[in-house]
Amino acid sequence: MLANDLNQTSALLELPVNDNFQVTLPQGIGRRAMAQNNGQISVIVFGEMLIFVPKELEITKTAKEFQKIMLEENVTLEELLDGIAETRAELYDERYKQNN
Repeated sequence: MLANDLNQTSALLELPVNDNFQVTLPQGIGRRAMAQNNGQISVIVFGEMLIFVPKELEITKTAKEFQKIMLEENVTLEELLDGIAETRAELYDERYKQNN
């Protein structure tokens, strides 16, 4: 571990991964996760880097809400994408074809 004080605002840690691909967090970081998001940690994958965030990200909340609406409305991803393409075409026509 490269961080001496886990209460500081930034730290660089090297943590072992066991055979089941599990990582054990140091107590200080685990406490932050429990305090901020009921023990849930979001993981951002950026290239070969993993960023652990001790809270639910807004994009995750939005995606869950969006998925719930799609299920309630019985809309498939294909239908959604087709609808987006149609709407884009209509907006394009409204904006640019009227000016010509």
